[in-house]
Amino acid sequence: MKKLCAAALLLMFCLFLFSCADIWASSDNTNCGSSDSDGIEAPSTALSTDNRSAPDSPDSPDSPDSPDMSVAPLTVIIDAGHGFGDPGSQPALLGCDEAEVTFGAALLLQKKLTEQGIASVLLHDGKSFPSCDEICSEADSLGVDYEADKMRDDAVFSAYERSIYANIIKKRTPEARYFYISLHTNSFEDSGVSGLSADYWGGSRCSAVLGDFCTSFKKAAEDFLKKETAVWKDSWEEAFIVTKYADMPSVLIEMGYGTNPRDVADLKSEKWLSEFTSLLSRLIYDFSDSF
Repeated sequence: MKKLCAAALLLMFCLFLFSCADIWASSDNTNCGSSDSDGIEAPSTALSTDNRSAPDSPDSPDSPDSPDMSVAPLTVIIDAGHGFGDPGSQPALLGCDEAEVTFGAALLLQKKLTEQGIASVLLHDGKSFPSCDEICSEADSLGVDYEADKMRDDAVFSAYERSIYANIIKKRTPEARYFYISLHTNSFEDSGVSGLSADYWGGSRCSAVLGDFCTSFKKAAEDFLKKETAVWKDSWEEAFIVTKYADMPSVLIEMGYGTNPRDVADLKSEKWLSEFTSLLSRLIYDFSDSF
């Protein structure tokens, strides 16, 4: 009986040793390559088998990088040039007032900025604008400087009044940052002249950033819209009123010539205007932490 028990114990011990040998063999193979790898460790396949989507490229306009949340939020003031008692240029080829084109583009730009998560405000709604008395009254109450002799109480929302009204909007929420963009179309006696342009005042405290923004706009317009684009760094005498009196980074964009057949076709095209405003909104987003 004792012999049988001893034999049984010996058999169980042998089975235990065989089981341990299998485990050790399995463990030794977990970090090895195939049998013909000469003992070199196989590269990990963890990345190739990960089914999570890779992050979108930061250059994609549909998936912008997140803005720096440590800086104050940016609000874009969009000025649709002309309107009301000032129709702007009225070239026969364009077939409408400049003001109609600029307001349509302003609405599109606001939509695109909203999609990018950038706040914006239209300087006017295309139907009305604040009176001279209203602007002066609020400017006085908020401490916004202006020159009374430049204010005109008539049917025109002048460039100077627009600038002061933009400064009022800025003063209402001093914790925010602002960028002013004025949209226009150009005209010239030579119908062969075409293209876009961007103007800024060279004396602005944000001149360097504005220069970078306008240079980027030029490159994007020429690369993607296939339009020759000029950048103008203006002196005080040369600068547009809105780019030098608005107390914030300010740019005036000419979207094309209403006297050039190709530019007119684009200005009347919803597709082109959508591409133009998408490009512009993306650029504003890219510079949103710099203004």
